[in-house]
Amino acid sequence: MSGRNSSAFPWNALISGADMGLYEDALALYFQMVEEDVEPDEYTFPRVLKACGGVGMIQVGEEIHRHVIRFGFGNDTFVLNSLVDMYDKCGDIVKARYMFDRIDDKDLVSWNTMIIGYFPQS
Repeated sequence: MSGRNSSAFPWNALISGADMGLYEDALALYFQMVEEDVEPDEYTFPRVLKACGGVGMIQVGEEIHRHVIRFGFGNDTFVLNSLVDMYDKCGDIVKARYMFDRIDDKDLVSWNTMIIGYFPQS
């Protein structure tokens, strides 16, 4: 599955383990994917950002945020919503709000994600 010409699809399927709470595994797979020169896509980032938020690893989330920019997804509403969610879950409401403000076409997910961020989980 390695190489620049490889599809991100099978990697995304594995990384989606974050949906089942396998956050560390999802993060490890993401970094293996990048190491093997497989370019992430607009479906990769929301999955891996969910994993960052799940374990509260803001430093890793900030690194992935840089990858979002580098790979050209800095204006993708789906990805930006995931960044808002990750920063919310990592406890940085200021960065969450900054990302929210950058979303041009805010949808219901955008608004709900930001609102939920103002009510920290106990």
